[in-house]
Amino acid sequence: MPARTCGISRFVLWRSDRDCWWFRRAVPLELVGLIGKREWRQTLEARSRADAEREAFRCSTRRNRTIDLALTGNWPPISDDEIEALAVGWWSEFAKAD
Repeated sequence: MPARTCGISRFVLWRSDRDCWWFRRAVPLELVGLIGKREWRQTLEARSRADAEREAFRCSTRRNRTIDLALTGNWPPISDDEIEALAVGWWSEFAKAD
């Protein structure tokens, strides 16, 4: 009986032209416009399939986070400096209105 996986194997591919493993995952169709790409691709450092799957799991976790943020309207992320600049700009406009 084959070992059970968490489904990560579908995102792990062997690139024979480069002798390396890589992670490849499609961006959900409804998020392509927001995220700006159709898929994520990343060359993995691993030399065995098991190591590649472990590394791909970390990649997938980051991509799941991106998908979750995009679905809730929090993509792209905004840095604290950008938020501060927006708040300062808003406050100065608000102060001028009085």
